[in-house]
Amino acid sequence: KFAKKGRSWLTNFSVDKTIKQEETNLNNKTFNRSLIQLQTFYESALVSQINTSYTEPINEKWFIKSEYDYSFEKNEPSRSFFDLENSTVVLNDSLSASFQRILNSHNIKLSINRNTKKLTSSAGAGVMKINLRSSELSRYSKFILPFLKLNYKIAPTKSIHFSYKTNSRAPELNQLITIQKNINPNQNYIGNQNL
Repeated sequence: KFAKKGRSWLTNFSVDKTIKQEETNLNNKTFNRSLIQLQTFYESALVSQINTSYTEPINEKWFIKSEYDYSFEKNEPSRSFFDLENSTVVLNDSLSASFQRILNSHNIKLSINRNTKKLTSSAGAGVMKINLRSSELSRYSKFILPFLKLNYKIAPTKSIHFSYKTNSRAPELNQLITIQKNINPNQNYIGNQNL
């Protein structure tokens, strides 16, 4: 907070590093065909985010707010398939694979706000830039995202609220990943990195 009433600057920063490991023993039979496998899954994920906002009052009722959000995500999963043949473990090269997803996202917002005893309002727009890279593709997207919020207090226990906003989200890892997952023989799932 600053000496001037209503002026403020807020910044948040976070980093999250996770590692996921799984091991699955399969012994399935479908349509008289046996599937006996050992599958290992390993994924390292790093997510860092920063958000900063600055508010500048124009007078007692009006103020301007600017925000900046940055997000970085990196996922590196890999799955190894081992066929069990006559008590021997053999790596299945045709199914074993690794994948990578890297996301950089920038979001800049500017809004004008008004606060009175009965009406709270906010109107503005944001510009979002997304750079998404996966194992074989790289894509860049830009969006303009307007928003509007109105809250009118009719009585101490009654109010009317109206909100409009636009948003865009990059595809999640499980939607893009091209590593085959055949743990359930009736549902063979694979992602689509062209999303």
